[in-house]
Amino acid sequence: MPGVVSSRLTIKARLMLLCCFIALAFIVVFTVSSRALSGLSASVGEQGSSVELFIRASAVERMSYGLEVILLKTAILGIQGGSAESIGNMTAEVDNTVASGAGIVVDLAAFPALTIEQTDAVGVVKDAYGEYGNYILTLTGMLRDSSSEVVGLLPGLERNFSVLRRSLNSLISMVQAETAAASERARIAELTARTAQAAVALAALLVIVSALVFVMRSITRPIALIQRTVERLGAGDFSMKSGLSGKDEAARIAMSVDALVDAMRALLGTVKTRVDELDGTGRGLSSNMATSRAAVARIDASVESAGLRLDEQDASVREVAGAVEKLTRNFEALALMIANQSAVVEQSSASIEQMIANVDSVAASSIRAGEAAANLASEGSDGKALIDEVGSSVASIVGYSENLSEAAALISEIASRTNMLAMNAAIEAAHAGDSGKGFAVVSDEIRRLAEQSTAQAKDISADLVRVSEAIEKVRISSEAAVKSFGSVLTGAGAVDKAIAESAHALAEQRVGGKQVLEGLVRLKGLTSEIARGSTEMSAGNGAITAQMSRLQAASSSVALNAREINGGADEIRKAVAATIELAERNASRIADVKAASEKFIL
Repeated sequence: MPGVVSSRLTIKARLMLLCCFIALAFIVVFTVSSRALSGLSASVGEQGSSVELFIRASAVERMSYGLEVILLKTAILGIQGGSAESIGNMTAEVDNTVASGAGIVVDLAAFPALTIEQTDAVGVVKDAYGEYGNYILTLTGMLRDSSSEVVGLLPGLERNFSVLRRSLNSLISMVQAETAAASERARIAELTARTAQAAVALAALLVIVSALVFVMRSITRPIALIQRTVERLGAGDFSMKSGLSGKDEAARIAMSVDALVDAMRALLGTVKTRVDELDGTGRGLSSNMATSRAAVARIDASVESAGLRLDEQDASVREVAGAVEKLTRNFEALALMIANQSAVVEQSSASIEQMIANVDSVAASSIRAGEAAANLASEGSDGKALIDEVGSSVASIVGYSENLSEAAALISEIASRTNMLAMNAAIEAAHAGDSGKGFAVVSDEIRRLAEQSTAQAKDISADLVRVSEAIEKVRISSEAAVKSFGSVLTGAGAVDKAIAESAHALAEQRVGGKQVLEGLVRLKGLTSEIARGSTEMSAGNGAITAQMSRLQAASSSVALNAREINGGADEIRKAVAATIELAERNASRIADVKAASEKFIL
């Protein structure tokens, strides 16, 4: 019969019935506990009232002791002759303390939970404190007026304090006894409450356990059958059903499980078919993605190689641009030096022409001096003037010769620097590669012209040395002529010889001056050619600089495009890698699903 009832009742109804049993048991336990706790609460309340009364009585006792101590200190201060202000402050403190104690005694008398005995004892304490307080107020008044009279009244203070202390001790003893009795009653009430609660709780527990066992057996039996069926399903066996029927939840669950078994059979059959199809598709996708990976790898390698070559090309272009810029600065310095050289050559030419004119003038003077040698005796003064003129001209020629020597040295130095600049230009042109071939040709021509200028400068220097030697001879001869002028009449033959030597030296100087002038003319032409070559090189360098700027911009643009292509290739590579990984995971999932579907028994 119980089995039939349990099959008709739902699990919810059974659980509600169990809840009713539990609620009833809790109500019984709560009722018994409330009654026990009410008695315990009353006992605890009595104990709390006793403790509160004890605290108030102890406060009165402490206040009394404090009053006596303060009053004795005040009396001692007055006896010792303390200041009136100090005594007044201490007596005021005593008065305030007496008033505070009176308030505490009033609160003690107004305590609401006093018994009759406690009320009488509190009344005695109140009277004793009143007398004690009045006596203290009397003493404080006397302390303010005459401290010496207080000594005779101190024994009365001690008597009043003893009366107050005895009344307080009696009250405190009474309160302590009442507190002990209340504690004992609370202990007995607590023990009774615990015993009653334990008995009722044990009975309620037995009722709850019995109802729980009944309900659990009615629920677990069909659930165990469902569990065995589900375990077979969990093992992949869909060939059996539970076969349980009824109206309760367990029966409905069993019928739902049986319907699920039928649906899972159909689903697993479809899954197996579709998994086989997905397996073939996954293999094809994996093969295609492997081919795509290889192609992307080749594209990536090509793009990376092109990017490296473009970076190298961009670096080379930047290096060549720097070399061209440096070469431009060298050409500007070279043009400035060529202009300086041209000015020096012009100045040297003018000096040489003037020197030749002076040499011609000196030669003419020497001829006139030779013609006048026969008339030297009669024309001595004229001869001396001519010789002085020759000395002055020789000094001028010496100065011009020194200027020409300095000009020749400057020309040689400029030619050396020009040669050095040409060598630097050739080195920079070699660094520039094919773009600097034109510079190499121009630098070779400049170096050749510089070497020719150096050779001409050396020739001019040699000629100037010879001219200087000739001039030195003329100077020596002129000095000798001046020194010997006193004996002109007797040394006419010597004068003729000296004039002849001077004429010969002037002739050699004139020839050397012409050679120097011719060298300067050739040097001037070379300087003009060098200037034209420098101008052409500057123009060509400007064109090359413009071309290098455009080439550098184009190289930077190409490098930027290569980096963008490389970034795109990275994105493609990542996409292909992600697709391959997805295909591999898809193949793995298909294999897992296929392996799992093979475990089911239909």
